[in-house]
Amino acid sequence: SSQLMPPASDQDQSNVELTSSEAKVLEEAFLLLDHDNNTQLDMAELSHVLRATEADADPVAAMKLADQDRSGGVDLNELNNVLASEQFHAIDSSHYFVAVSLAEAETLRAVLHAAAGGPLL
Repeated sequence: SSQLMPPASDQDQSNVELTSSEAKVLEEAFLLLDHDNNTQLDMAELSHVLRATEADADPVAAMKLADQDRSGGVDLNELNNVLASEQFHAIDSSHYFVAVSLAEAETLRAVLHAAAGGPLL
């Protein structure tokens, strides 16, 4: 099962800065998504964002996470903050992930294929 990442503490939060062209693209996308032109994304509009980005997130949980000032909507700054902090990334609690080098991956693959159907040790 997957869930949204919990808000990072102030020390853990990444300070990802958008370039001016990225900020312009985000603003243009935000304006297209803000159907009622009230400068905030409501639940329905945020749901469209989640579907469009194929985010594995519940809209209610996403709104709670993104609506930092608890105004009932997500403004451009809040959307930028939550996207930059990568808090919309789902955590899959049924799998473990390990970063390995290509050489290590090839070795693991060879071991798994060599032991196909039998014990590894």
